[in-house]
Formats: sequence, structure tokens, C-alpha cells
Amino acid sequence: MVAYISYAAGYASGNFVGIIIEQRIAFGIILCRIYTRKNGGELVSIFNANNFGATLLEATGSVEKIQIIETVIERKEMKKVEKLVIEFDPDVFYVVEDVRVKQRGIFPKTRSLMSRWRIGK
Repeated sequence: MVAYISYAAGYASGNFVGIIIEQRIAFGIILCRIYTRKNGGELVSIFNANNFGATLLEATGSVEKIQIIETVIERKEMKKVEKLVIEFDPDVFYVVEDVRVKQRGIFPKTRSLMSRWRIGK
């Protein structure tokens, strides 16, 4: 019986620690979809000024017309984007999804991992 409990505790704590580490490392790409009643064009301009690409869509919600802004970003940039969104509209609703593959588009240029270690680059 003790072995089962020990196994379950080890498994659960391993998952917990793994999730915490994965959140801290923040590798990968995400899609942030923002739903707002305000003028979404202003938020797109804010994103562009902060070197994020964004797409604006017109939509009809259950009660009124809304605007949807979509942006594909690196996971490590989420806190910055979240801050911009909350400053723009404190009552905003947004959804974050994992992106498996990206191809083309407007993405900030990033240095490669190896260029950080090379002298003179």
C-alpha cells in the first residue's frame, strides 16, 4: 500500500514540477485572440508600435457587434501583450491557444541561440 501512495505522490509531484518549469522556460508560440467592444484598430496600432503583428476582424456577438484582434507571439512575450491589452480595455475578454506551426507573417527578428555565444556577433 505504501508503494502505491509513494508512486502516486512521486508522479503527481513530478508533473507539478514539470509544469512549473515549462511555464518558466516559456518556449513556443501562442495565438492570443482578443474580443473587445472598443475600436480594435487602436489596439492593432498599439501592437504594431510594440513590434507585434495583429489582425483585426469584425464580428457579431450574442448581444452586439464586437471586434476580434488576433496576434501570434512568442510565449515569453505574453506578459507584455497582456499588459498592453489590459491598459487598452480593462474589461477585455481574451483567449490564448498553442500554435504548432507558423509560416510566414510578421514576426520580430530574433537572434539565434548560437549567435549569443559567438564572439563578435
